[in-house]
Amino acid sequence: MTVYARFAILDGKPEQEPIDVEVWEPNPEKPGYLRFVRMKTAQEVFNELKSRLEADGLIPDEYFSVMVGLDGEIPIPKDWWRVVCFAVKGSSEGHYIHIGIIRSGGQYQDLFLGKTFQGLEYALKVAGACTRCFEV
Repeated sequence: MTVYARFAILDGKPEQEPIDVEVWEPNPEKPGYLRFVRMKTAQEVFNELKSRLEADGLIPDEYFSVMVGLDGEIPIPKDWWRVVCFAVKGSSEGHYIHIGIIRSGGQYQDLFLGKTFQGLEYALKVAGACTRCFEV
């Protein structure tokens, strides 16, 4: 049997459980199966992500928040496909950390935004930590 490295967990367990954007519960009608309950709100996902970044000392120094104009109480869109995290240079100063989703049709939607003046390496470190929080 071939085991690909991306699926291997060398010590037998992941460092942390990934942040889920969906809520599932056991299905009493089908033991051993789960049923979909709801999508988490952007604020629920943000709060969990922020607490993990705080625990690692990786909160961006300028700000880190739910995207301006996005109602945090609205559920994450059900047609989400991937959570993506990346760092970019600001147009005038600093570096931004974007956390968003790619929807099933391919369109990108920002969910959270952070800004730092600690340089690109720090912004990439934060973006990498965010990525690990959502990796399965």
